[in-house]
Amino acid sequence: MVTFHMTPGAPVTVSVTVKNTGDQAGKDVIHIYISDTAFSLPNLPKEFKGFTNVTLEPSETRTVSFTLDERALSFNIPEKKGWVAEPGESEVLVSGLWRDSRGKAVFMLV
Repeated sequence: MVTFHMTPGAPVTVSVTVKNTGDQAGKDVIHIYISDTAFSLPNLPKEFKGFTNVTLEPSETRTVSFTLDERALSFNIPEKKGWVAEPGESEVLVSGLWRDSRGKAVFMLV
């Protein structure tokens, strides 16, 4: 499950719960992406924003969090000579591998 906390003008905190369902200790790499569906210029379907390594004992569950500041929610727009966070709907996507979707959450940047 992916959850997030957002306060206007403050960073977005995204949390994901990870569980080792196996009977041996294991490692995973959790990736986070932003997909800005309302962006005014063509861009990647999703943009990589960070990762964290997780080591879990058998049956262990852990919540990992990412903090995304305004820069992480911005895109470089040469015509505007800088990074701009455009208002509109975006998705936070979490995966273990680039194509392995673990969950997503939608938020509105105002």
